[in-house]
Amino acid sequence: MSLLLGFFSGANVGCSFDTVFTDEIRRRVARSARIVEGTTYTIKPSDAETDLFFSSTSPITVEVPSGLGDAFKCYIWQDSSGQVTVVNGAGATLYAYSGWKKTAGQWAGATLVHRGSNVYALAGQLTA
Repeated sequence: MSLLLGFFSGANVGCSFDTVFTDEIRRRVARSARIVEGTTYTIKPSDAETDLFFSSTSPITVEVPSGLGDAFKCYIWQDSSGQVTVVNGAGATLYAYSGWKKTAGQWAGATLVHRGSNVYALAGQLTA
C-alpha cells in the first residue's frame, strides 16, 4: 500500500492517490441531468436516475404515471421561481410526508422513488 501511495504522490506526479480514487468514484456514480422547460411534465421511464431541473418562472405540474419500473428513482429540482407540484397520474399512488408535494422554493430538491405496485414516495425539501 505504501509503495502504491508513494507512486501516486511523488514529486513529479500532478495528482495524489486520493484524487485518482475520488475522480474514479465520480465517474462511476455520475447521473444524467436534464433541464425541463414548460409548466407541465410527465415523468418517463427514461428519467430514471436523472436530475430534472425545472426552469419555468410559472408554477409547474409534474405527473407521476403508473408503470415506471420497479427500481425507478429520479430527482426533481426547482431551478427557478416556478414552484413544482408533483401529482399522481392514473393508476399511480403518490405518498409524501404530511401530504406535502410542492417544492419549498428555488433550489429545493426532492427524490421520487418507486416502492412497488405503482406506489411512489416523494421526499425532500417540500411544503403543503
